[in-house]
Amino acid sequence: MKKKILLLAIIISGEAIFGQVSVYNGADPYRQIFQNGDLVKIFISENLAIEVKNDWSGTTEMELKLTPDKKYFDFLQGTEQSRNSERVQKERNSIKEKFELTIMARIQRLENRLLGVNAQKTVTLDGRESVIQITGVTHPRYIKKSEVSSENVAQLAITIRVKPPIARSNTVTTLEAGETEGETPSLSEEQKNQILLNHIREVLAALEQQN
Repeated sequence: MKKKILLLAIIISGEAIFGQVSVYNGADPYRQIFQNGDLVKIFISENLAIEVKNDWSGTTEMELKLTPDKKYFDFLQGTEQSRNSERVQKERNSIKEKFELTIMARIQRLENRLLGVNAQKTVTLDGRESVIQITGVTHPRYIKKSEVSSENVAQLAITIRVKPPIARSNTVTTLEAGETEGETPSLSEEQKNQILLNHIREVLAALEQQN
């Protein structure tokens, strides 16, 4: 009788030790456990739609929101999945550009074993401060050695708050060689968008140098 009890205890102990895969539904039992405030490195390589939140040429501060066109994420619940799709549809007609960036972010534990990622940095260019915030949601299984690719980050958003890169008058001074005065023609939408894109690249490049 004692031998049977001992054998049963060994079997139960063995299941507890070696049966972890079934407990985690096939997940890696050695996956890192994250706590609030832990650091994770995000590798961003996305075609981002640029949404201008206000009249960027006529305000003292402009807000830009950069978001990717995103696919279905298996770790999002129904309501969150719908919210992600609605945002993509809303911003489909915005300016788009390919950006690559590496950023360190802080983790926040959420419901359903999800992890929020958040980074907020300030950079200074030509004496002007830019505040950049990066947010998103991911699942622990996609984080390897405290690193995650943006393709596995849902609801990814880069928000930039900065003074407008051109004058309030929407004009730019042009001087030819030898001239002391130049015309100040109004900028076309294409020219303004190009100035905007160049400014965003400079801000994100300065941000990456801080990492």
